Amino acid sequence: MNNYDIVILSAEDLLMAFGPMYIGQHLINHGYRVKTLHFITKFSDNQVNELIDKFITSHCKLIGVSMTFVSTAMVYDRLIQVLNKIREKFPNIPILFGGPSQFNVSNVL
Repeated sequence: MNNYDIVILSAEDLLMAFGPMYIGQHLINHGYRVKTLHFITKFSDNQVNELIDKFITSHCKLIGVSMTFVSTAMVYDRLIQVLNKIREKFPNIPILFGGPSQFNVSNVL
């Protein structure tokens, strides 16, 4: 079983964001076990469930979400669906958002 301390989700649509990889590597360099999952909004519900089961456990201290390339309402809506699946299974793991997205997530989760 994977016991990652931090799982970083990147919600890009077309381009891979380098910020999540940079932050992930910085955290690894400081002793954290980190998994970065790119293009999370492109996965089917079944694939998302498999990724949650494989990489997120109660050991996880934080879910990070890069919103750098969340540029459409469709990507945003899918991201919220994915995060709600995570929140249902792990309601006590904090979710931290980052990136210059124009979408407001403060009242979603």
